[in-house]
Amino acid sequence: MKISLYNMKFGESIFINDNFSPNNQGILIDCGSLYSKINSTYDIIYNNIKDLNPDVLITHFHKDHISGLLYFAINKKSIFNNLYIPDIFNLRNSSKIVTLILIDYLLQSVKISSLKNASTLYDLVLGLCSTSKKIKFLKRNDEFRNYKVLAPFEEDIINAADSLYNDLKPFSSDWDKISSNFIKIISSKVDGEQLSQSRIYSRELSITDSMFKDLERLSQNDSQAKKSLNSFGHKINIVFHSKNNSVNENILFTGDAECNQLDKLKSLGDFYNQYKIYKIPHHGTKKHLYKDINSDIAIISNAKHKNLNWKICSDYHLKNYCFYCTNCNCCEQWDSFKVPNYCQTTGNYLVFANKSQYLDIII
Repeated sequence: MKISLYNMKFGESIFINDNFSPNNQGILIDCGSLYSKINSTYDIIYNNIKDLNPDVLITHFHKDHISGLLYFAINKKSIFNNLYIPDIFNLRNSSKIVTLILIDYLLQSVKISSLKNASTLYDLVLGLCSTSKKIKFLKRNDEFRNYKVLAPFEEDIINAADSLYNDLKPFSSDWDKISSNFIKIISSKVDGEQLSQSRIYSRELSITDSMFKDLERLSQNDSQAKKSLNSFGHKINIVFHSKNNSVNENILFTGDAECNQLDKLKSLGDFYNQYKIYKIPHHGTKKHLYKDINSDIAIISNAKHKNLNWKICSDYHLKNYCFYCTNCNCCEQWDSFKVPNYCQTTGNYLVFANKSQYLDIII
């Protein structure tokens, strides 16, 4: 098995070449970045995997995990066989859940002042529907390829949506129509229907004045609302690991799972005692520190982003993992030694240079 870790600055894109079958040789886990000038890396990803008829899995709908799909949809041919996404479309009160996800996506994607002229929701649908042959929903205990889904937990999503929706209302009734149309479009792709751009844009997904007022209220008057929506976006996050517990190549991928979700999985006994590779959640940041996983290798995608100080937490180094990281410019451990390329000069830490665009891990 070969895993390619791409340097998305602050974002995530990891390709697993697991040779699932001769006609389907790998799966891309997430593809996004908060940086706008990352197209050259998207081009490298595309060129590296285009002949493998790969699948792609999006753990959740945050920009730093999904924005690359839109770039592929606009600039490249469709290359993915299946697109796996969290199943939020068949849950009780799915319209309410989808509304919250779409609001969260809009608030993180563009400036509110430009929303009236933006085609943001069309872009989201275009990225989801134009890059693969078929969409497949994933929920807890589903199996896909050589992997098993551990999370999200459906009841946790439903309960969190009910609570958050009540906290943030009132909402324009136009959201119900938009959510319904969004669900219809995505569900048609589950059936394998090929959707042209004109078909996608024929659906009503435009931001109305009343919806704009909702977004403006949530963005400008209540910063806690944005934090709550962002956290809800993590509730739907897919966590998965290898179906077979082979200590030589089993892997655990966590996306942006939060600690309470991972604690719940641990209490249920869902994790293996030892992994070969553990994909650290939330870019290794201290707020989401989770080191109660035994693994030979830990992989982290992180980099400085604007004025934000989301550094890799030094407490991870207490586990004596062998680290593969995208950068050394945003790490507490590196800062504590003040030595250039510190991680590259020690036995347990393998970091590829900031200007490099990807690193292959062979297991």
